[in-house]
Amino acid sequence: MEAADVSYSQGRELLEPVISQIEQDDIQGEIELYEQANWEWSEKLGIKLFTHMIESHLGLGVTDNLKNQLIDVHATIEKKRMETEEALYHEDFSLKDYAEAFDELTITFQRQTAEVLNSDDYETLFGLKPGDMITLADPDIISPPSSDKGID
Repeated sequence: MEAADVSYSQGRELLEPVISQIEQDDIQGEIELYEQANWEWSEKLGIKLFTHMIESHLGLGVTDNLKNQLIDVHATIEKKRMETEEALYHEDFSLKDYAEAFDELTITFQRQTAEVLNSDDYETLFGLKPGDMITLADPDIISPPSSDKGID
């Protein structure tokens, strides 16, 4: 069949699988860019918020060296937290495993910042004494969201 002998509808049928794949590739590319931008945005926002917390609680006179050490601790934990969330999203973790991993990260963050700060600055920054560890999740009560229950 020569090109001149192909009708518009026949040409469309021949090209449809190619067009469909191009559209899928474009959509997947956009999703990947969005996820990367969202990841980077979240990380940058977290650092900005923590930097503000450091400056507002410890004062503007806090040394750049100390601030950078704290930010490094925060950034490392934040990356691990995001990796943990991604593992949960991909169902590599159960909700209970995720809660336990999240609490481990919370405790690691507290321990590492306690190593960087003196006890007075730690208490000023967090309102806790070093060693008074808190966790943010309770693995014993976490349960999967139910699709048959509405949010009140």
